[in-house]
Amino acid sequence: MNQRDQNETQSSQSQGNGSKCRGGLRHDGEMKKSLLAAALLVITAAAGFASDSLLWYREPANDGKPMDEALAIGNGRMGGLILGSPGTERIIVNEDSLWTGDENPSGEYDLMGAYQVLGNLLIDLPGHQDATDYRRDLDIGDALAHDVFHFISSS
Repeated sequence: MNQRDQNETQSSQSQGNGSKCRGGLRHDGEMKKSLLAAALLVITAAAGFASDSLLWYREPANDGKPMDEALAIGNGRMGGLILGSPGTERIIVNEDSLWTGDENPSGEYDLMGAYQVLGNLLIDLPGHQDATDYRRDLDIGDALAHDVFHFISSS
């Protein structure tokens, strides 16, 4: 055993909380703490950048163009398109079994199927038709959609 190995063995034995690993490195609670701290730093940094993925608009989606202008939400099996109208909110609901096509491994557009609408969810918001300072957004990082506006109550 060379002098370095003896010193590391003595140090490890005197502290009583580690064992020598390949390459003369000790594996103990300090390494685990360092790895945990590094992992938490990466997760925290990623969460900070997530809110930078924001789509926002100053007006509701055009009711005639929901596929172009509505905010899409969903989990892969169920989904919805939020149009964001202050007077009557419309959410177009869809479900993955409502597909008219078959498998299309070639990717040819003319052979593609289409999703059919499961239904329209209409939420009547009386007195909100004359909203001001309108904003709608979709925070992709946090998976949240918002409609924000001001209105003057008549009551």
